[in-house]
Amino acid sequence: MVCYVSLGAQTRACELARQLDSEDVFSSLGRVIWYQWRGEHERAVEITDRLLKKPMMPRFEVLAMVLQAASLCSQRSLGAAQNVLQMAWRSYRAPRLMRFAFRFVPPEIADELISAVEQDLSGGLPDALSAMRNDPRPFIWSKRPALTRSELEILNMLRKGLSNSEIARQRFVVIGTLRNQLKSIYRKLEVADRHEAVDAAYRLGFFGPRDGDDEAGV
Repeated sequence: MVCYVSLGAQTRACELARQLDSEDVFSSLGRVIWYQWRGEHERAVEITDRLLKKPMMPRFEVLAMVLQAASLCSQRSLGAAQNVLQMAWRSYRAPRLMRFAFRFVPPEIADELISAVEQDLSGGLPDALSAMRNDPRPFIWSKRPALTRSELEILNMLRKGLSNSEIARQRFVVIGTLRNQLKSIYRKLEVADRHEAVDAAYRLGFFGPRDGDDEAGV
């Protein structure tokens, strides 16, 4: 799954991601990488929080902390991200482990984290991170608009073909309120109508692959 994510092969990655239903370290780290790719960084942070409460091999613990720092950085919580990296370094002063973990972070996020930590000249971590600046990083996260839970629910109803009146009735809102919510969804997805919204949602990975989708359409 991680290999398909790095290739941008959404359909194949999605098929395998559905099989990551256990709570073991490998499945949990796989889900973190999957959610990061889809832009769901809150969920990625939640999983790493649970993971870091369990005993793990150093390689996987450092990876979990670096992935968490990357998601926090993406959420503009740079101070929290720095703290997580410092914690990883204090736990394991192992440049190779840190370098391995940073291979799973997109280049722009890695550069931002490295630049932020380089301002702290203590502890040896800045030197370790500077040494990995030019490492290859195959991961590119999807840039998805941030939809609220309500907007996602409405989007799913659009996918099912419900009319505006049916959606309003199920959500216990008046038509005027629903229209405003639809305008917000269309604006965030940069589309003009419900059909384009559903197409964009599939393209951006809010839903699983359509029936009959193949890799050529990714």
